[in-house]
Amino acid sequence: MKQTYSYQDLLSRNKERFTVLGIFELEKETREMPKPVGGFYNARIIGGSLEELRDSYPELKIKNLPAFYIFENARILYVAKDLEELNTYLTQDKVLIYEGKSENWRGQLIVYQKLGSGKMDFFLGYIGKDKHPSGTLEFELTGSNFSWQEGSLVLDPLGNYTTDNPIEVQMTENDSIICTIKQDGKKEQIILKFKEDAS
Repeated sequence: MKQTYSYQDLLSRNKERFTVLGIFELEKETREMPKPVGGFYNARIIGGSLEELRDSYPELKIKNLPAFYIFENARILYVAKDLEELNTYLTQDKVLIYEGKSENWRGQLIVYQKLGSGKMDFFLGYIGKDKHPSGTLEFELTGSNFSWQEGSLVLDPLGNYTTDNPIEVQMTENDSIICTIKQDGKKEQIILKFKEDAS
């Protein structure tokens, strides 16, 4: 298999599992890692001097040791500064809010997630100057690692639509989501950007 990343051999071979990587200085630290919970991640440990590790794994941009990384496949999902922060991330429920608007629409995506599972609530509202559209419409949400679409939607009397969907991918503050709304041959896009962490 072709080597794409310097850390590729450290990642779980099972694409359904996350990888939690602990990086330690060989001589100084106790190598303590969280116990795997629920079978949805593999824990890996590597060690060496800070200089050796930076040379061996340049994409990780290791600042200090110990360092802890969570990967979803090859994507760095989270970097924790210590074991306590890592444990918190692995066990807490996270609530991320993304918002955006265009000329005629506003959207809000609320993501409720724990590592390995979660759900998204999506709100779409008409804000145009004309009377809100009647008939059916469809939307598609596209992120860096997911796509979700629904069709044959009817807005409520106030011009709003709300729905939810389970997710298995992990979202971060760096994600932005494109919402494409289609109706009667017209298409409009909203960019939903991270607004706040409401955890």
